Amino acid sequence: MRQTFYDLAFAKWTTTDSAGAFAYAHIMSMRSNNPEALKAVFAAWTGVNPRAAFDASTRLERASFRSVAIVQVLAAWVQSDPASALVALKTLPKNQDEYVTFFESWSREAPQAALAALNEIADVGIRSKALNAVIRTMADMDAAAAFNVLRGLPLGQQSPQLYSDIFLIWAKQAPSMALAATKDLPMGAGRMAALQSIFSGWSEVDPSSALQFAQSLPMGAERDLAMQRSMESFITQDPEAAADYIAKMPSGTLRSKFVAELATSWADINPSGALTWLDKEALGSVYDSAISIVLGEIGKTDPLAALAYIAQLPEGLRRVSYLQTAVSNWASQDPAAALDWINHNLAGTQHNLAVASAVTELIESNPNAAANYIAQLPTGSVPGSLVVSLAGSLAAQDPQAAIIWAQSLPVDSPAALVTRNSSELSVIETWAALDPASAAAYMQNHRDVPNFDQVASDLSRIWSQSDPQAALAFVETMPAGQEQNYAVYAAVSAWATSSPQAAWNYAQALPSSDTNDMLLSKIVTTWSKVDPNQAAAALDLLPSDDAYRTAVNNVAANWVQQDPQAASQWINTLPAGYPRDLAVSNLVKVQQAGDPAVAITWAESIATDSLRYDAIQTTIMRWSRIDPAAATAAIITAPITENQKTSLQANLQQLAQRTANLTLPLLPSSNNLGQPDRIGAPGSLPPGLAARAAASASTGTGNSN
Repeated sequence: MRQTFYDLAFAKWTTTDSAGAFAYAHIMSMRSNNPEALKAVFAAWTGVNPRAAFDASTRLERASFRSVAIVQVLAAWVQSDPASALVALKTLPKNQDEYVTFFESWSREAPQAALAALNEIADVGIRSKALNAVIRTMADMDAAAAFNVLRGLPLGQQSPQLYSDIFLIWAKQAPSMALAATKDLPMGAGRMAALQSIFSGWSEVDPSSALQFAQSLPMGAERDLAMQRSMESFITQDPEAAADYIAKMPSGTLRSKFVAELATSWADINPSGALTWLDKEALGSVYDSAISIVLGEIGKTDPLAALAYIAQLPEGLRRVSYLQTAVSNWASQDPAAALDWINHNLAGTQHNLAVASAVTELIESNPNAAANYIAQLPTGSVPGSLVVSLAGSLAAQDPQAAIIWAQSLPVDSPAALVTRNSSELSVIETWAALDPASAAAYMQNHRDVPNFDQVASDLSRIWSQSDPQAALAFVETMPAGQEQNYAVYAAVSAWATSSPQAAWNYAQALPSSDTNDMLLSKIVTTWSKVDPNQAAAALDLLPSDDAYRTAVNNVAANWVQQDPQAASQWINTLPAGYPRDLAVSNLVKVQQAGDPAVAITWAESIATDSLRYDAIQTTIMRWSRIDPAAATAAIITAPITENQKTSLQANLQQLAQRTANLTLPLLPSSNNLGQPDRIGAPGSLPPGLAARAAASASTGTGNSN
């Protein structure tokens, strides 16, 4: 309402006195810390003099106001003179949000021109974001056209998310056309995303028809996905009809999943209705999970009603399980009331199990109350694991008080001694995470701490992340031996995450040992995540073949994810041998997705037979999803045995057969879909976009399906 007032008030003023209107709006916005007045002025000013409005928007001192004003100006300017607006946009510092907003606005009026203008954007990241924005905006107006543009892009730019966005819109408008468009999509993430969105969108407007069609699909992952998406809306819109449908389904994982989803949804809306459904249906083993869900929902508002229902169930493990769940849920809301009910209504094993469930929740909400409650019970009434968990929770509040509490626990049996020692260990581990210096001081005076070496290693690792020098000083006070070696490894490994060069220098000065060799390899691996060049330079300084081999493999795995081109140049410098083959295998895994022809060349260069075959096999199988003919031809010349070639060819044939079996059935006419195409079929691709897509396909960058 306020924005409408500003728009009207400032529009007339800006037409006659832009500078005055701008000055007043700026004062208002600064005082209110709200840019509404500025937005109104710049919207009107752009209609009068866009260049002046743009220049004024870029001179605003406050960054948030400046960004809002620039977006407002460009969104209005692109409607009247997009070419000039684009020139102005390119004078600004690179900002993805401004480019995305600009091209979204442009594509609403002239999508062909907006697409063509993307070629003028040099920054690859910004161009990609803007292209995605144009395609999504097109989908709102003409999903078929947006789909054709997406299909004309290079394979690496066809993101599953874009398929999902387009087909979600398309399915709500014309589900039959959207389904038909998926028939030629290759198997992969894009096709699955499209099918998922089709049935999500279709089921929003007509879940019954969407579910009916999903059921007619061939058995397999795509059918399960379609059924799942259709049933989600069906359950939400008509739980009783969904229950009738589920009752007629054959037993299996999908039916079990639907029962759980229906129980969750129905219990949230009408818990008593959900219970009535469960009581009358013969759900078999699925009943347990469904009734637990419903009782959990009832227990949130009326725990006594949930317990009353459980009380009338037959005796047995099922009833005990439901009772524990109900008590646990109640204890999370009101632990005192839940424990009081337990003490007055239960006895024996049921009492102990219910107490354990309630105490678990009490530990989370009020550790001191849990400790006081446990102290009143006979030893062994609560499982030792809960006592240990309580020790950690108490330590999070006051570690010194917690260690005294843990040491005061009874030790009148072997099991009680284990619980006491484990509780002390839990306190120290929590203490180390909160205050490693004071935890270290305690440990230096208490060498009899249970599992001292493990605790010291954990403490060193945690402390090194904030103060590596102090952590290592603590480690040096430990007696020489395996315990100290483990602690050094933990401390320096953690140090390497923040300062790999310093950690490397420290580790190089350590005496040679198997543990220190592994430490150097670990540092190089960590180093490669932030600076693979430096990590690679350190490889030749590793003292053992095992450390070198492990580090080469890890450096390659990290580097190919960051910069495959630079990684491949480095791999070319490695001497022939098993470490190089490991590095090439990592490169092949990345190259398969973008350029399988290059990947197969690398795979064939691997000398180790088993690694070479694995790399060739995975590349060809992935390649066959995009270009079956090229993948088949690659088998013939691949440097593998004849038996391996025969096996690969058989795998390709099986994949082709599975793909053929997944072909969608003939689509019913819109009159038989139960929900006709309500908004009309999206039109064909406009001439400019069609030419663009055709040009892309003719140069081999498009999808050939």
